[in-house]
Amino acid sequence: MKSYHINEITDSQIMYNHKPFMLILTLLGSVIFSLILLGSLSIYASSSSVFTSSGELHSLNKTEIVAAEAGFITPSLSPLENRVEKNQKLAAIQTDSGSLDILSPEGGFFVQDPSIMKGKFLSAGDPIGVVSSNKKMFIQTNIQKKDMIHVNEGTEVGVRFSEIHIETKGEITSIQYIPSEDREDVYSVKIELKESINHQKVREGMEALVIFETTPQ
Repeated sequence: MKSYHINEITDSQIMYNHKPFMLILTLLGSVIFSLILLGSLSIYASSSSVFTSSGELHSLNKTEIVAAEAGFITPSLSPLENRVEKNQKLAAIQTDSGSLDILSPEGGFFVQDPSIMKGKFLSAGDPIGVVSSNKKMFIQTNIQKKDMIHVNEGTEVGVRFSEIHIETKGEITSIQYIPSEDREDVYSVKIELKESINHQKVREGMEALVIFETTPQ
């Protein structure tokens, strides 16, 4: 018969008595790890609930401004007389320019034609710029085909103008398919602003970040 030392018996009894406790600790650790993992997945899922696209701000209403007939040249006069009359009229216009009013049917901002330079000769009807309305504006952005599952006409989106620190809401008003041979097909999406914003800060051509919600409603 094998004999055991008293210390060996005591150690064995201690290990045997602690097995249920160790099992409970192991199970508890597994539960805690699972909760942490699920929490991580939940955070990842919520961070993936939106996607964004950069767009450009445009004006719905534009008024073209053209040069009017000034009447500087009188055909019945000689070249020298024409030059004198032209200079006289030009001087009169420059003198009175401080009291001239330029009216537009739509409020907004005047954008001069980049080809117009000081000293350039203009004929009546030549375009010199446009007045872009800053009250009726829309955003144009391109969305890849794979993301179109989240994009529908009438859907509300978030709009952020980072450079002027303004956030607002917009609504998708039209979607147009743009086929392409050398890259992935895209859709041109038009978004009109729904909420009133500070029209003195927005300008046509500004970049806007469009935020599309992908979480099922």
